[in-house]
Amino acid sequence: IIEGFNPATAIRLPKMTRKERFTPTEEQVGALLAVLQDPSYSPCFEAVLWSCTNSPNYAEMAAVRWRRVNLTDQPTLADGRNLPAFTAAIREDYYGGEFSSTKTEARNRLIPLAPTLVQALTSLKDRSRFHGPDDLVFCNEKGKPLHKDAMDHKLRKASKEAGIPPTRWHSLRRYFATQSDRLGMPQQDRQRTLGHSSAAMTVHYTEEDLNRRRPFIEQIAQGLLNAAAQAGAGAVKPL
Repeated sequence: IIEGFNPATAIRLPKMTRKERFTPTEEQVGALLAVLQDPSYSPCFEAVLWSCTNSPNYAEMAAVRWRRVNLTDQPTLADGRNLPAFTAAIREDYYGGEFSSTKTEARNRLIPLAPTLVQALTSLKDRSRFHGPDDLVFCNEKGKPLHKDAMDHKLRKASKEAGIPPTRWHSLRRYFATQSDRLGMPQQDRQRTLGHSSAAMTVHYTEEDLNRRRPFIEQIAQGLLNAAAQAGAGAVKPL
C-alpha cells in the first residue's frame, strides 16, 4: 500500500464465463448406443445404458460386483443386507487404482434395475468368464478393473463415430437427471437414485420406493433403445 492507496484496487479482472456443460439428447445417446453395439467397445454399451437409466457415476460402476446385482425375481442378501429382486447395491468406488467406500453416505444406496437393463446385464454376465460373486461387473479381459482412461477413450471414439459432441460419463448422469425430471419422477425419488445427500431419507427407503421408480427408469431405457434402433437403421439388437 502506497500512502493509503492499494494498487490492487485498480485491477479489473475479466468477467468469468462458465463453460456450458454438455447434456446429450435422447437421439444423441441413441446414436451412441448404436455404435457401442460393436463388440470392440464392450462393455461400454451396458455401462452407458446403466449410467443413463440409473445415474451411477463411473467410479461406482467400476466397483460393482456381481453379488451386489440381483438379476432375479427373488430377494437375496448382499453384505449381510437385503437385496430386493431386480436391484443393485452401490457400496464401493474404484478411483485412482483403489477400492474404497462411497464418498458420502447418500451414495451408499440401492437402485432399481428396469427390465431392459436386467436383460442387458444378464447378457453381459452370460458371455463373461468372470461372473463369480466377487467378480466385477465391468472388467477387462483379465477380470481386473477397467481403467477410466481406457473407457473414456472408447466413449470419445464412439461419440465421434456417432457424429455427436464428445460425451463424458458425467454427461450421462446429467442425462438421467434431465430425463427423469421430464418424465415426472418425484423429486425425492430422483435424489435417491442420484445419491444426492439433500434427500432427507436417502438411505431409509423401502421396496415400494424402488418399485415406484422402476417404470420411469424403463421408460428412459426404452426411449434410448428406440433412438438407437433408428440411428442404426435397425442394427441394435432387441433386448
